[in-house]
Amino acid sequence: MRPSARGATARRWGLAAADLLDRLLPPACAVCGSTVPVGPPLCGVCESLLPLVPHPRCGRCGAPATSVHDGDRCGFCDAWPEPLHAAASVVLHAPPADVLVAGLKYRGWRALAPRLAERMVEPARRVVRLAGPDAPAGVPVLAPVPLDPRALRRRGFNQAQLLATGIGSLTGWDLLATGLCRRRSRRRQAELGRAARLINVGAAFYWDASVPPPEAPVLLVDDVLTTGATAAACTAAVEGAGGRCIGVVTFARSLPRFDGA
Repeated sequence: MRPSARGATARRWGLAAADLLDRLLPPACAVCGSTVPVGPPLCGVCESLLPLVPHPRCGRCGAPATSVHDGDRCGFCDAWPEPLHAAASVVLHAPPADVLVAGLKYRGWRALAPRLAERMVEPARRVVRLAGPDAPAGVPVLAPVPLDPRALRRRGFNQAQLLATGIGSLTGWDLLATGLCRRRSRRRQAELGRAARLINVGAAFYWDASVPPPEAPVLLVDDVLTTGATAAACTAAVEGAGGRCIGVVTFARSLPRFDGA
């Protein structure tokens, strides 16, 4: 067995052991560690401290607007391609929301996914409404943003798929399990600035030619939206295959600086 394969296997066993430990020990809040009732590992106090995306918001990407007179677009989404109609998020990627995102993504706290997905239902419906008259009508199909193959092997699960599954169970919307794919990337998006993200992710996503594109409009699902580069690349892959993408919904929204970060 190659060293990388042994490492991935060890990490999967570690996640399995953590899941078993979670079942044996009293449930604790993922943020503060206090004991919580059986259910989502998030206490009421920490949930009340989640930094909701404030109003007013950009009419297209949902970022906090500096003025109610900013119009339908802002500096964050002005350069987005036209097919990426809209985006919406629940919270800003700031404490304690960033702890939840990191816990789900890197520490395997999969029990968080149903609660985060529940909070994402309203923003998901908002994206459907924001898509505009030129977007395809109808009930959307949920497309989780694919992970880099190496990250998927290392992590053992795709957090975006867990969130999409949760949203689907609450809305009745179908999950797009195949079609949208991701190539192996040389550099992680989290390590890059705004301009580098666009270049790195530009050709990362593609549509599996053996899978027909869905007739229903596609709603992308991810954990965090930063520059929109990933969502734009996924949109291009869907549209290039003949499908239609109406936007993206995420749990958290990270607001990048305009100095290249």
